[in-house]
Amino acid sequence: MKVEELLKKDFVCLDGSMGAVVMGMGYSPDNILRLNLEAPGVISGIQRGYFEAGSDMVFTNTFDLKKQTAERYGVELGDLVSAAVKNAYDACEGLEEKFVALDLSPTGLEEDEAYDHYALMIDTAKDSTDLIVVETLTSLSDLRACIRAAKACSSLPLFSSISLRENGRTWYGDALEDYIDIVNASDILCAGINCTLDPAGMLPLALKLRENCDKAVYAKPNRGQPVKTQSGTSYDMSAEEFSDGIAELYRRGIRVLGGCCGSDAECIRMINKKIRG
Repeated sequence: MKVEELLKKDFVCLDGSMGAVVMGMGYSPDNILRLNLEAPGVISGIQRGYFEAGSDMVFTNTFDLKKQTAERYGVELGDLVSAAVKNAYDACEGLEEKFVALDLSPTGLEEDEAYDHYALMIDTAKDSTDLIVVETLTSLSDLRACIRAAKACSSLPLFSSISLRENGRTWYGDALEDYIDIVNASDILCAGINCTLDPAGMLPLALKLRENCDKAVYAKPNRGQPVKTQSGTSYDMSAEEFSDGIAELYRRGIRVLGGCCGSDAECIRMINKKIRG
């Protein structure tokens, strides 16, 4: 099955958070990417948990990975990317019709520099995944750069998602309407919104995206808002509340769904129970 065929399903389940789960296990946020090499079983185990909970797709543990990150770790960028891809496919072992997306993140760079970064990441991965996803975008210059890089360096389909506040704008002030215009004029296969908002807060924006975008649409909300305690960071929604919110997104016509910050395999399991039965 190709990704295009997957999107024809009534419901497509994406994965949940990587960072929150890893930190919940006691690891430092500074070491999340290093775990691809030093503790691959931790990463593939989390991803396997998502697949077993009902996820059709997982994102590689490459969010926020840059050449400078690899240099700081004293390793090659290609080694980290290859390890992340292998971990995700190890999580698929013995399972059918599961997909792996190369995960790309915001850059904070000027557009031409962002293009160079995305091109390097995509070229380094050598089309070893089923698709590419660029997520949590807060600047449309990153989106434009990634669209160009994906077209120049890969034959894989591209997903993208933007991170919005409740006013429909990113932290840099870019509007959902402008995101939709770029998406509709591109080869992006599936466009979405992720992070920042909980399911209820994301709902009106996701509906606006669905109504005005001529691509498939996805949503990955946060599990509420982070709450810092002495023992770490938790989120203020239960798995039950979060999955109810995701099920409402599904009922309102958003058929590609997953979780962002704070979500875990239990959230994904409950989402699947409520939607797939």
